[in-house]
Amino acid sequence: HLVSAQIGYPVKIGKFRADVQLNVNNLLDYDQQIVNGLFVYTLNGKSYNIPYGQKSVWPRTTELSITLPF
Repeated sequence: HLVSAQIGYPVKIGKFRADVQLNVNNLLDYDQQIVNGLFVYTLNGKSYNIPYGQKSVWPRTTELSITLPF
């Protein structure tokens, strides 16, 4: 399963307050395809399931952001 996480923390830089946030996408380094939907139809009494909207999961990525008021 795809797991992502984020954590944020307010810090003080001089007399300004800043927010620092760390995002980690694909925390467990999941490398399978994700199916966004499933199309189901019946033909001659037999059901067929066709996945659609498949996408490969991106590798683990991290982002660090600092927000300063101005």
